[in-house]
Amino acid sequence: MISSKLEGLKFLTKKVNLSNSLVPNFIDEFAHKVNFDKKKFIIKIKKNFKRNIIIRSSAHNEDTINFSNAGAYVSEIVLRKDFKKLDLKLDNVLKYLKSKKDKIIVQEFINRVDLSGVLFTREINEAKPYFVINYDKSKRTDLITAGKLNPSIKCLYIYKNTNKIPKKFSELISITKYLQKKLANRDLDIEFCLKGNKLFIFQCRYLKKVKQNNVNFNIPLNNLYKKIKKISSNPFISGNKTIFSNMSDWNPAEMIGTKPKSLSLSLYKSLITDSIWCLQRKNYGYQNVFPNKLMYNFLGSPYIDLKTDLNSFLPKDLNKNLSKKVINFCINKLKNNKGLHDKIEFELIETFYNFDTKKKLSLFLNKKEIKDYSKKLLKLTNNIVTNRGLLKKDISKINSLRDKVNIINSKKISEIQKIYFVHEIAKTYGSLPFAGIARCAFVATSFLRYFKQQNIISNFEYQNFFKNLSITKNRNEINSKKQFLKDYGHMRPSNYSISTLNYKENYKKYFGEKLIFKEKLKNRNFYLSAKQKIEINTLLKKYRYNFKTDKLFKFIKESIYYREKAKIDFIYAVDNIFKNLIKLGKEIKIHRNKLEYLDIGVILEAYENLGFDKLKETINKNIFENTQNYRKYKYIVLPDVITNENDIYSFYKENSIGNFITEQELNSKIISYSNRLDLKKIINKVVCIENADPGFDFLFNYKIKGLVTKYGGANSHMSIRCLENNVPACIGVGENFYDNLNYEKKIYMNCKKNIIKQLV
Repeated sequence: MISSKLEGLKFLTKKVNLSNSLVPNFIDEFAHKVNFDKKKFIIKIKKNFKRNIIIRSSAHNEDTINFSNAGAYVSEIVLRKDFKKLDLKLDNVLKYLKSKKDKIIVQEFINRVDLSGVLFTREINEAKPYFVINYDKSKRTDLITAGKLNPSIKCLYIYKNTNKIPKKFSELISITKYLQKKLANRDLDIEFCLKGNKLFIFQCRYLKKVKQNNVNFNIPLNNLYKKIKKISSNPFISGNKTIFSNMSDWNPAEMIGTKPKSLSLSLYKSLITDSIWCLQRKNYGYQNVFPNKLMYNFLGSPYIDLKTDLNSFLPKDLNKNLSKKVINFCINKLKNNKGLHDKIEFELIETFYNFDTKKKLSLFLNKKEIKDYSKKLLKLTNNIVTNRGLLKKDISKINSLRDKVNIINSKKISEIQKIYFVHEIAKTYGSLPFAGIARCAFVATSFLRYFKQQNIISNFEYQNFFKNLSITKNRNEINSKKQFLKDYGHMRPSNYSISTLNYKENYKKYFGEKLIFKEKLKNRNFYLSAKQKIEINTLLKKYRYNFKTDKLFKFIKESIYYREKAKIDFIYAVDNIFKNLIKLGKEIKIHRNKLEYLDIGVILEAYENLGFDKLKETINKNIFENTQNYRKYKYIVLPDVITNENDIYSFYKENSIGNFITEQELNSKIISYSNRLDLKKIINKVVCIENADPGFDFLFNYKIKGLVTKYGGANSHMSIRCLENNVPACIGVGENFYDNLNYEKKIYMNCKKNIIKQLV
């Protein structure tokens, strides 16, 4: 039994006896005895240690079975040459030790290590079956345990029952398993370092008990291993291998989460990633990759198949050999730079002809290939910008969506029928045109960014452009709560979650009593000077575009504005699916929270079968099965990027490169948003949210200092809204950074220099 830090050390000295493993030499004494005769203890230290030491506490209420009291006590490193300062260093540690049970530990200090870290025998908060190793190579042994946000820290997950263990950690894992066995399989926290071929163990303590799970994950993970191996080589599209990512393209991690419930996942698949996404690209002149699916469900986690995705961005008539070369280059680049997986259109593949396209292609193509690929990209781009039929048709469709949904809801038909018809309307008049408008908007914003980078337009003008197009501008024209709820009442944080209340259902919580969106909007006028037009026209002519400045900027304005409007209109259809599903649930006595676990396919298949009792039985059965699976799947941790089948057993959590919005600098308190939070508390703070979806628009009704999101890209809805409202933000910082934020401390953000860090 380990009841204190000192007991942990004594246990280790008895049990860690493998040839390459050591527990550094230590001595201990009661703190009150050291205070009584400090000189005697200093003599003992000098006698026992000829090298550097570390003075540590072992308080009676520190590192116990039930709590750690981390951070309540201090440690002091003393170099051998500074032993004359032992008196002072001891005092610094002793002043925190008040109880007669408290002890002080002096231990040999191992410096200039190859790496140091902490191993947990499970995740901190849940009994997930992984060894979690946090370490860095700074050659210091105190950074990991200091509790400071450190971007150089590596976070390695190793499935407990795998033999695929990185060689440098094999002995550590062996010792850990041995220690657990000796301690009745209790979960442990082990501090260690590696120096040369030696493993040093500094500490072993219990992790606080959590609810255990008795599920054997070997079979499902083995099945996933086989599945990934099989689908990694798809012979029907270009490229040798694929990579799977949870934040690429349609970014499921952002929109539905890394462990979505069944309704969210099945709706996202049926409305977007099964077929709509590739139909839109085919319509716009890209390769037709049908019937390949964009998204896979790996044990409850959604992943984008990047080989399929990248193929869908190739011009439709690009030859096979060149296509293969492009895809293989992109896959290999991502494999070596996993942090780019949420920026594939910016950093990996050219999805239209831009001013620097040839320069990027020259990195891996010869002159003939560059000419061929560029020519086809230019043709595709000219068609997107100048073919009024494409954008105009999609705008017309999205503008008719609400009326078509309202007509369906006005009919005296069953909820099953309404859900089926609204679902089909949502695809044809919602997600399909939205995807097309979003494609146009990506091209549009890329042009704008280039003009800003080249100083043709200033950053001030760039922001004013977005402010001038802002949907916020429309909201400021709303003079009543009734009108606002008519236009925006269907929105909710996490727009694919039926259990989350929408704006209409929870108006007071989101907005308080005041009429919202009465923002003071300044600098809304945007226009190009004659000089700017000439400069842009010269560029367009030089790069052989068949459009001029006025036509381009008309396209830019329409596509960016309607992308934001289309998101909101599309969500209107999703909300109406939920409304009818909730009504159906009331009829058959199934609460809306339980409906989170329903696969939408069950309802769509029931469209032709209106047997009432049988339907309830079918729905309950589906909900039960999906609930059980969800409870199991939540214990499985998978990497953000899967490069091969072995990654599911051993992987690093990636440090994502966030997307910075505006060019502002701030130093501010931070706060994490939750449904239960009193929203007055977010005023003058940087708000942290997981997903950058449109349902969080209500945050801009409060004077927030900035925004940080776990998931999201440069073109996420909240990126655009922050730009419109001049709110500094870092969108998509990733799990590693986000999950280690300390909400008791401040954050520093410099958007111009792309810096975000936690302040001590």
